[in-house]
Amino acid sequence: MVQFAPCDDGYQIHAAGRYDFATSLPEAPEDREKILIQGCKQLMSERGFKGRQVVVGLPDAALQFKNVRMPRMPEDELRQALHWEAVDRFGLSDDQLSVQHITTGEIRQGDEVKNEIILMATTEPQIRSYMNVLSACDLRPESIEPAPVALARCFGRKFRRKADESQVSAIVDVGKRLSRVLILRGRNIVFYKTIDVGGEHLSEAVARQLHVSIEDAAKVRRQYVGMKESDTSEGRGGDSLFGKRSREEIGRSLYDATRKTLDGLASEIGLCLRYYTVTFRGARPNHIDMVGIGAWDPQIVHSIGASLDINIELADPLAGLELNDLSIFDSTSDGFEGWATVVGLALRPSASEVGKRGAA
Repeated sequence: MVQFAPCDDGYQIHAAGRYDFATSLPEAPEDREKILIQGCKQLMSERGFKGRQVVVGLPDAALQFKNVRMPRMPEDELRQALHWEAVDRFGLSDDQLSVQHITTGEIRQGDEVKNEIILMATTEPQIRSYMNVLSACDLRPESIEPAPVALARCFGRKFRRKADESQVSAIVDVGKRLSRVLILRGRNIVFYKTIDVGGEHLSEAVARQLHVSIEDAAKVRRQYVGMKESDTSEGRGGDSLFGKRSREEIGRSLYDATRKTLDGLASEIGLCLRYYTVTFRGARPNHIDMVGIGAWDPQIVHSIGASLDINIELADPLAGLELNDLSIFDSTSDGFEGWATVVGLALRPSASEVGKRGAA
């Protein structure tokens, strides 16, 4: 969660906090709600949040995405047509379906010009479950947004000039269990896809290779990142797995364990870039901004960059915001890369644009 307050130069961070779940959220709605309520209440009481209005991000797990192409038509007719398209494509009940869409641009299909559209659908029970959490925490939702909209707002805000409207940028958000690929033209979304590979899959691959628990595998990956070139694993408390092996040797072992998973992720990202260039007949982005709570491992950046022959940089979602007190973020040890989506949510223009605004 993060909350901004207006300042002379735009916004400054007023409060921020992260609640890490011990395990994956349970599937039963009532059990999941209890855990979310516990985390939300803890952050509200301990991290200095003010007010009750929030902008809420709907997680990708609660949404289904599909790229569709539709003929040109009035907006009201398009919404109706997309509703029935979602019923057909996703197999969801008509009366329980909630649909949003993003028109990404015009394409030529044969002799016909059509609109490329990202179709997003969820169900009323899913939304109601999150509303129950907000109600239990005495929070009032100003808006509920999908992740790509928030990501686009976070990174699109740097494109302010008329000349920036044609600037193409690619963002890869590496999460725990999935990664997101977002391509922008200026501030506008032109492509979005989720990939079922995240940071935890790399720890699982290391665990299989070394025959250790996933928790120990994640610990070893973090130890490696924190090691200096002259360090040995024995000096870092990792002797039970690697003995006196050097940082370079440990790095090779971790790379061997994760190579197949990273190659698969790189291949999927490459297909996303190719889809954009073929569909919109545009140049491939010349670099990727990488963010996400799983992006702390430099092997991800190096491996994917080498596989795709593209420059990848860790991006700072907080760039351009006033950080008057860095201790606000003392609840996280992974840097700021994991805050992109929630920052984008908090940057959503409010109805009044007065006072503090928060996002979760």
